[in-house]
Amino acid sequence: MDSRSWPPVATPRPHTTGTADGIDPASIGAAAELSESRRDPALDGVRGMAILLVFIAHFRFLAPALPLDRVLANIELLGYTGVDLFFVLSGYLITGILLDTRGAPHYFRNFYIRRALRILPLYYGVVAALVLVLPLVHRHTEALAALQHNQWWYWFHATNFVLGRPGALVYNTGHFWSLAVEEQFYLVWPLIVWWSPPSRLTRVCVACIIGALLLRVASELTGHRWWAFALTPMRMDTLALGALLAVQARRSNGLRTAARWAPIVGISALTVLLVTFFGSQRWPAIAPVHGTLGYSASAILFACVVAAASAGRGARLFTQPVLRFFGKYSYGLYVFHWPLLLFAAPLYAAAARMPLLGGSSILQQIVFFLEATGASVGIAWLSWHLYEQPFLSLKRYFPNERAEAQASDAPRGPSPRR
Repeated sequence: MDSRSWPPVATPRPHTTGTADGIDPASIGAAAELSESRRDPALDGVRGMAILLVFIAHFRFLAPALPLDRVLANIELLGYTGVDLFFVLSGYLITGILLDTRGAPHYFRNFYIRRALRILPLYYGVVAALVLVLPLVHRHTEALAALQHNQWWYWFHATNFVLGRPGALVYNTGHFWSLAVEEQFYLVWPLIVWWSPPSRLTRVCVACIIGALLLRVASELTGHRWWAFALTPMRMDTLALGALLAVQARRSNGLRTAARWAPIVGISALTVLLVTFFGSQRWPAIAPVHGTLGYSASAILFACVVAAASAGRGARLFTQPVLRFFGKYSYGLYVFHWPLLLFAAPLYAAAARMPLLGGSSILQQIVFFLEATGASVGIAWLSWHLYEQPFLSLKRYFPNERAEAQASDAPRGPSPRR
């Protein structure tokens, strides 16, 4: 099966075979079976695009001197939106799994254990290295004292609550805020999907999308801009847009309809994102218009990207081997890439030796990006194969079991692989 036929739920089917909510149980069964047996290569490519955007934002080396350098530095900063792409993709995939297994015997147990096996070993391994091992091998410093003082925010996946607090996130762990958002989403969303039939879930998603924007506006008006950036309710529109796509993907022809509108909606959202971002010139202080409408535009843009990739549009781009490679190791790359810069003095030195091009340091920037990316890939590859893989292999004991069809007269999908 090539990527254009993924997901099978996008295949048009008569509405008479669905439930009152328009969900096709036969398609759900097919989706559950395939999700157990393979990954969607296009969505792996989307993951790869997301982590490379984050790298562009974080692996900045330029000391802008020329106007061209300053333009490039601003463009690089826009790579922070890669986190929004991760959020939309997470909302889409997690909601899809939950919809496909809703009503299954071990719905909650299997979901939470599978997520724990994927996320927690690496995360807690890094936290333990910082909080427990680092004090044994590193001289006492103000940063180390701050780490010890704030360690419980790390252990309980709540670092997004202290992102704006000076000294709370040290040793290049500021990016952990997005991991906290994801974990908080995983904690609550299975309950919401279990409680909500698809029609109600659609309304919940729309409420989250609108509510997140209103909460960001309130945060801006009350002077709490970091709340708008980092707290889960304020960023819920990204996750909810992905969830809404997952609901649509399980309706007859729903994802294809979304993908048809994706180009025009995506271009419009990109225009708003660029205008609000480059019009502010105040990052990371974040001008209010970008911290409100700009975030919404970013969420909509990447929902269009996920819809297009899932419906097979742009398959040639999203299935490129290099993007899929970065997508496969994206979690480890995200966790390790920024702390790695604490040990990047040789990389900086090597890049600084590159000659200026007409007074521009663009060549130095390119060299440093390649060096830092290569180092990140190396440590993430080792982590995946030597540390994470044994935990991931335990997932086979907790399969995503397909729920029974929701309508007794509906055709049954094939049984999922065990």
